[in-house]
Amino acid sequence: MIGVNYSKKYEHLYAVVYLDDGYVSWQLDKNFKGEEGDEIDPSTFMIYKLTNGYSTIERCIGKPLTPLMKNINLFKDKSIGIYINEDTLQIPELELIPIIRGHKIGFMDSKARIAIEPVYDNFKGRFLDRYDYICVKKDNKWGVVNSEGKICLKIKYDYILQGVVNYELEPWERDYLFTVCKEKQYAVFDNDTEFGEENTLVDFGTYDWISGFDSRLAIVRKENKYGMIDYSGTLVLPVEYNSIEEFYNKGKTSTKVYKVGKVEEIKFSDLVYQGGSDDNSYNGDYDYSPSSAYDNPYYNDSLDFDQQSEDFWESL
Repeated sequence: MIGVNYSKKYEHLYAVVYLDDGYVSWQLDKNFKGEEGDEIDPSTFMIYKLTNGYSTIERCIGKPLTPLMKNINLFKDKSIGIYINEDTLQIPELELIPIIRGHKIGFMDSKARIAIEPVYDNFKGRFLDRYDYICVKKDNKWGVVNSEGKICLKIKYDYILQGVVNYELEPWERDYLFTVCKEKQYAVFDNDTEFGEENTLVDFGTYDWISGFDSRLAIVRKENKYGMIDYSGTLVLPVEYNSIEEFYNKGKTSTKVYKVGKVEEIKFSDLVYQGGSDDNSYNGDYDYSPSSAYDNPYYNDSLDFDQQSEDFWESL
């Protein structure tokens, strides 16, 4: 480290490098743009000599380290690196950036200050701004934290699917709906007020299975029949269908529902904005055919969606 001190006796700034058995210092050039207590970037530090033909003096110059560079150096000292994923490469305006230390994940802010200590095994989601939430995994259980690192849903669930928004339909909408699974029981929480288990939209045991929310809608199953609920937990499509084509995180604006060998195309906007529809006048009635849209590497086509493995749901 090259520090900057001030000499009251000589009334000037000087750079100082501390050694094992003392220190060495040089007077800083009058054009140095820093102050006492700064650190100098070693890559810019230079010592030069001035002479008038009779005597020679030494001066030094350099650029002070910015707070960001200081924090980055601190990260290096602590063996903390940036966790590289699609978001860190493609979304430069992230509020918080994932970091990793010893296989544990945390988050830092844009000034390279640790916002969430690296203590988690995995995460899902992104901090686009300070109002966002993400899902975190620790000791093989999932929970939810906010941008301050506060645990908003206890880390005790087998998996959590965070709601996603179809921005084509609702470009300004945010979605903080969380489908949780614990011991093969499903519930839905939101953050409408003080986020936590008390914010239950759909309680455990209401349905046998619940998908993740997309475009503020989710698929539910009860006694081998399927329907759909909206962002308030209200049933907007009756639980009477043989199957419903999965749409979570697929960027769709509609889905297909199957009943008695036929399929109906249902637009999400009909359910979300009108509170559901009680007729079957949708376009596209035709004979049932299996969907080929399931391209997840962990998808098992011999199982229903509610029977897929934990790896399948974690990879969505």
